[in-house]
Amino acid sequence: MGWKLLYQIEKSARATDNYQKTVEEIYELDSAEDFDPFLISFKKKGGVLIERRRGLAFYFTVENVEMTRRPPSPAGKLQVVATVTLSLLKQSEEELAPWNLPPYDFRIRTSGRDETVRRFYPGQGDILFPHGAFEPQPLMNTAGVLLKCKTTMGLSTVEFSYNTALDAFDPRLVWAAQGKINLYAVTICGLTFPPRTVKIEAFNAQYCHDESTTTDQLGNQTTTAWKYYRVDVKLQANPRSYDQLFANAGVHVYRNGTLARIWRWSDDSQKNVYYGSYQEYLASGARNGEAITENVFLDATGRRVSIDPKYRIG
Repeated sequence: MGWKLLYQIEKSARATDNYQKTVEEIYELDSAEDFDPFLISFKKKGGVLIERRRGLAFYFTVENVEMTRRPPSPAGKLQVVATVTLSLLKQSEEELAPWNLPPYDFRIRTSGRDETVRRFYPGQGDILFPHGAFEPQPLMNTAGVLLKCKTTMGLSTVEFSYNTALDAFDPRLVWAAQGKINLYAVTICGLTFPPRTVKIEAFNAQYCHDESTTTDQLGNQTTTAWKYYRVDVKLQANPRSYDQLFANAGVHVYRNGTLARIWRWSDDSQKNVYYGSYQEYLASGARNGEAITENVFLDATGRRVSIDPKYRIG
């Protein structure tokens, strides 16, 4: 029970942005029952492959793996053709563990888009979050009404991958880091981003188990097993920063534990305009009131309309 490599041939290679090659390997399996164990143990997409030539170690990332199963021979043996696409990560005179390699598959692209905001990153000076926040917060006014606003953002999407040792990676990062922005300046793949300009969009990890084989001059082989995580990161960078301030405005005030629609009325001279609840309008004795339809600024408690310019935007 088992398998062996019959031969390996390099089918194609190209050197554009990076050296990439496609290798075809043919394996002979003792029986068809070895097919599933063979697939489980075979190198996986995203893993690292190490080749040694002329005293140098070449580190490749596995971009793609395709398997073709040939019919069994009369003796019951099975041949499997593996077509593997590899991209060069690094070459070195010394052997490096996969988690000591630099980040790879770096990509960046920029796009502008309009998006509806229901959660936002308050900047310093926000009424509800005076010190700002580094996690998205519900967009609401001081009366407790959830708001919905449109904003235009020119964002850059940054993606890259890196490897980390098993004991150096906390799987909780996969869900705990999503949506957070950077507190301090951070350098990523040679690019430095100021504070509060980078948001973690996605954080994915894949367990990898690879082997590298070294052959000495006498033909003796030494195999090293690597167990690690490949981490794929997707970031959104906002050059204007994620500090966002929205108007503390609405058409309701918070009174006596409930939301009350804001009414507007004036005195007989129509020089003074008043805002309040419907009950306050009736108690005023005026008869020219109406429920407002356009948002007005609220005070810091959400109980009254504000005329303080510090709550006005623009």
